[in-house]
Amino acid sequence: MSLFSPHEGDPDWFLLGKTAVGISFVVIAPFLIMPTYRSFNQARQSASWPQTDAEITKSEVVKEDVRGKPSWDPKISYRYTVDGKDYNSSNVSWRSFNTPIYSHAVEVANKYPVGSVHKTFYSPDDPSRSVLESGTNWMVTLGLFAPLLFVLMGGFIVRDHYTFYRDRKQKTKKKKRKQLKASAGNDPPTRRRKRRRHTGDLD
Repeated sequence: MSLFSPHEGDPDWFLLGKTAVGISFVVIAPFLIMPTYRSFNQARQSASWPQTDAEITKSEVVKEDVRGKPSWDPKISYRYTVDGKDYNSSNVSWRSFNTPIYSHAVEVANKYPVGSVHKTFYSPDDPSRSVLESGTNWMVTLGLFAPLLFVLMGGFIVRDHYTFYRDRKQKTKKKKRKQLKASAGNDPPTRRRKRRRHTGDLD
């Protein structure tokens, strides 16, 4: 059963609950605009950050579970020195390398073997913030559309589930009206007998 589609077997409370979820998506969307833009802007600015040498201290692939399915995440750590002060970081890029394909994660880990030295880009305002791969990428750019995606998803969820709920209620009302009309048109035998007795008493 798809979580994003209403079904005949869904109870009313479930349809209204999904409608509320859709509304929350639309409400949350504006609050995502600034964080996503800030992340994109930082990634763009990192391309001009100063550089220094960094030594890789850890490089491994860790298995994780994402919604019950295996996922692989390359964990890279490194250390570097700025103005005589040592720093440690595990930020490789502005994107996540978590992937369901094991070979892709291994490829990233092999790119940064323990003991190897690579250039790292650090923030001049806060040297503790650094990345091995600076600049924007397709995932960061795609993140700019996250608020719009939330609005579209929320709108579709609200439209589909509330419309389904409303139509179900209308069908139920129409069915009840038909039943009432049908019952009013059929005179039960007990009522007919009472009517005959009443007529005989008047005579």
